[in-house]
Amino acid sequence: MKKRWIFLFLIGFIVVFIRGFKDIETKYELKKEQERMAHLDVSALDLTYLVNKVDELGGDFNQLNWKEIIAFIGVEQNNEMHQISDEVLTYTAQEFMTDTHVKSFDEVVADSDFSDDEKTRAYQYLDDLKYVGYVSSKLEPSAKEAQFIAQLVQPAEANYYETGILPSITIAQAILESNWGTSDLAVATHNLFGIKADSRWDGPSMSFETLEYADQMVIGTFRQYENWQQSIDDHAAFLVNNARYQQAGVFEAKTYRLQAKALQDAGYSTAEDELGNRVYAKRLGELIRQYNLQLYDHEVMYDAS
Repeated sequence: MKKRWIFLFLIGFIVVFIRGFKDIETKYELKKEQERMAHLDVSALDLTYLVNKVDELGGDFNQLNWKEIIAFIGVEQNNEMHQISDEVLTYTAQEFMTDTHVKSFDEVVADSDFSDDEKTRAYQYLDDLKYVGYVSSKLEPSAKEAQFIAQLVQPAEANYYETGILPSITIAQAILESNWGTSDLAVATHNLFGIKADSRWDGPSMSFETLEYADQMVIGTFRQYENWQQSIDDHAAFLVNNARYQQAGVFEAKTYRLQAKALQDAGYSTAEDELGNRVYAKRLGELIRQYNLQLYDHEVMYDAS
């Protein structure tokens, strides 16, 4: 009898030990899963594809915020971000659009069937994307590229409200035309956009070599300003007061893709590749997507309202 009780005791002890071990293992696995889900797996994102696709899904009239789309998908896919299909992107993009407007992130999250914890995680994932881009280091506040962009955001947005010229276009043109404000022309004249001094300009001017016509150098006379703000203001006035930009549909365009193409069609730049193809719109689009400039368009078009 004594041996039997000892045997039963040992069996009971083993069972309790195994259950306890399994509980510890379960708690450990749960903790590891919570840690995995705490922050968006940014390293798994194919940003070139995702940013371009989300911008396409907005169509000709809507500028979606790719970060909001991806943060939302992150919750839905439990942070499994290696594979985001076209179908998932399309469905999620539709969740952000109605027949009349683009919904805010707050609206979409509130209307979702997410739990409270999942809703909190959606906002955390959005914050995780704050400085994420094609080259994230260039979007950090300390980066010279980010600092240059930051100086142009407010006047670019103000110009949008006045003229309809998208902030992304204004900023991308300044980057492209002035090489981030470091070109000889930009340094000497504060002319960020390469606007030439034609017969309609009665202010100061200066002559410089400029690259046009399939990488050929030509001499041009350019407008001179006292500061970048004047350059940005005159850039907007230059576009508004030139009929060819109106005729090309610059001010009717609701997305950077269409507006960049309209600027190119209107002859803002004659830059070509070695095959003679115009490349201005393509270059603007590449800059806009690389530095998330289209998100400023989203901000002024929807968030402010």
